[in-house]
Amino acid sequence: MTIQSDSLTASQYATQITSSGSSVSGIGTVSKDNETTLSGNNNAHSAIDLDDATGTQIASVLSTFVSLIHSTASEFEAVDNQISQQLGATTSATTLPSSSKSSTSPTFTPNTSLFGGS
Repeated sequence: MTIQSDSLTASQYATQITSSGSSVSGIGTVSKDNETTLSGNNNAHSAIDLDDATGTQIASVLSTFVSLIHSTASEFEAVDNQISQQLGATTSATTLPSSSKSSTSPTFTPNTSLFGGS
């Protein structure tokens, strides 16, 4: 087993997510019809405003998510470097033997509030 982070992969995913966010927020401006007196016109105005606010909110959440991807990748890289240095100080081997024992109790719990969860 080699200890090695891959921040390039994280960066590639972050770039794809950023592009998607730009597509959502870059749709453009909608002009509202203020002259028509049809009964559905007020509903259309409300729907346009809601769509605009929702798009802005989605872009903001995606931006936060991309920042989290970058910071997590940086933290993994720093920890991997630290572990690699510690292992290098105690052994000269570049790889470690694989272990058949697997962890059955993960300690990571995602923050669901970032994605609209409770």
